[in-house]
Amino acid sequence: SLPSIVRNNIKDKNKLQNRKDEIERELTEGKSKLIKIEYISNWNFEELNISNSFDLILSQAVMEHIENINITYKLFNLWLKKDGFISHTIDYRCHDLSEKWNGHWIILNILWRLILKGNGYCINRLPHSYHINKIKEYYKNMKIITETDINGIQIRNKNKFRNFEQDDFIICSALIQGVKSV
Repeated sequence: SLPSIVRNNIKDKNKLQNRKDEIERELTEGKSKLIKIEYISNWNFEELNISNSFDLILSQAVMEHIENINITYKLFNLWLKKDGFISHTIDYRCHDLSEKWNGHWIILNILWRLILKGNGYCINRLPHSYHINKIKEYYKNMKIITETDINGIQIRNKNKFRNFEQDDFIICSALIQGVKSV
């Protein structure tokens, strides 16, 4: 099924069905003339000339692993066509690197770098509010669905968490969708 933000913004049901058929054709056969689906990773995006190329950018449990999230959201905006859509599912949890789901936020930076060095991947430790504020710079008509968990750490040091919102301590994952606005 298409993300709700796409379904709600395409009023013509025949056009919607045609898009779904073309997406399925591209996914199963790689032979759509209307739809192109590409996998882009941090090791190949710079070589691509893809400004204003995409209708939809979709990520599933990726954005929590991006080190330079500011540049990434800016690139997504550049890559999308006018009125293009984003759909990101973001997992803010520690990925079993702490006893509490958000315990990775209280680990000292130097220790965190050591922990991740042996892991083979990064977790940027950015809370929900950071992602939302960054996405709001580029997108409108946002739809946000969150999952909460009240069993994480709570605010201990207001200075350390001065950029966190109160809800960041209970929002453990989110589905965020939006339409390109700039």
